[in-house]
Amino acid sequence: MFDNLDLRSLHLSNNRLTALPANIFDNLPNLRTISLNNNPLSEVSIPFEIYENLENSETFSRDEGIQVLVTGQTHSPDSILHGRSQKVSHAILSALPGITAANQVTNLAQLTSITNLNLAGQSLTSLQTNDFAGLANLQTLNLVNNQLTNLPNGVFAGLANLETLDLDHNQLSSLPAGVFDDLDNLRILEFHDNRLASLPDNIFDELANLRELHLEENQLANLPDGVFNSLTNLQRLGLYANRLSSLPANIFDELADLQWLWLGGNRISSLSANVFDELTNLQRLELENNQLANLPAGIFNSLANLQRLVISGNRLSSLEDDVLDPLVNLLVLDLKNNQLTSLPAGVFDKLTKLEELFLSGNQLASLPDGIFDRLTSLVSDVELEGNPVSIEISLSPAALEVAEGNSDQTNAEFTVRLSRSSAMEVTVQYTTQPGTATAGLDYTTISGSLNFPAGTTT
Repeated sequence: MFDNLDLRSLHLSNNRLTALPANIFDNLPNLRTISLNNNPLSEVSIPFEIYENLENSETFSRDEGIQVLVTGQTHSPDSILHGRSQKVSHAILSALPGITAANQVTNLAQLTSITNLNLAGQSLTSLQTNDFAGLANLQTLNLVNNQLTNLPNGVFAGLANLETLDLDHNQLSSLPAGVFDDLDNLRILEFHDNRLASLPDNIFDELANLRELHLEENQLANLPDGVFNSLTNLQRLGLYANRLSSLPANIFDELADLQWLWLGGNRISSLSANVFDELTNLQRLELENNQLANLPAGIFNSLANLQRLVISGNRLSSLEDDVLDPLVNLLVLDLKNNQLTSLPAGVFDKLTKLEELFLSGNQLASLPDGIFDRLTSLVSDVELEGNPVSIEISLSPAALEVAEGNSDQTNAEFTVRLSRSSAMEVTVQYTTQPGTATAGLDYTTISGSLNFPAGTTT
């Protein structure tokens, strides 16, 4: 774009640039000043040769939060780190001398001012104990989509200001005890899609400030008693798609601040009646695609703040009359794809704030009259697809005789009733058919439809 120009300064501030071509600076070896302020940019790529010419933060001005991708492989590992290269605060290291041919991190220690380090997708196979030594200001470390198989003890030593550690999509099968002990200020720990089969008992003991812990899509078959006890500020816990068949009764007892809990996609066949007793602030509970055959009485007694409950894809055949009564603030209830054959008449009566109810894919042949009458906040029809539910239609009177006249027509009037009300509008088609009377001579043929609003029977 700027080929063959002896350009020294480039000012692109105060525009609406959302992206820059990857090679925009490639042929500007003498560039000394770049200004990108007040553009909606999220990242910018700069060749190493240009980047080391930017002598200070004033000669490379951009909005805080723009990530800098420094590219080029023609220099030694140390060259990116000398002099004023230390001043970068956001860096994506890709095809950079800091990644060696052996797929290891090297020589980051001089980046003392860096706060955000992105090493995602670099095919890293291992980390060494001192790889991040000296990065005391680091707040975010992204190691997503690498090939890491283990973490050496002490690899995160000295990262006392780290707030987000993302290790998603690696091949980590175990965690050494104490590997997170120096991360006093960690808020988010992402460990999604690895190969963890177990957790050391005290692995999270020093993470008292953690707010989110994501362990989805691992191979965890059990959880040690008390493994989460130190996470008293935790708000979100993801355990989806592991191999858990049961949960210790007190596993969540210290998580009073927990708001979201994902337990779907496991093999859980039963739950202790008091397993959720201390989760008084829980707003979202997902238990889908497990093997639950029943819900113990009182299991939701402490969940008055719950707003979303998903239990789809289990083996529930019935519900206790009052099992849902404590869920007075529930907005979404998903019970689809279970084996429910019947429902108690008042099972939904306390769910007056419920907006969505999913019952499709069960074995409900009938529903108690008025079962949905208290659900006055529904914003959509109750989903009942895939159930053998039927509604019978009756006429009153069942038969009617009308005396023939010689001039004026006489109307025959019937009242049509449904055997029960529905949570959705019911439409009935009707037409007259000849019996002992002849159409056109004895009566006028008519047809049409009757609409029964939700909750009505006549």
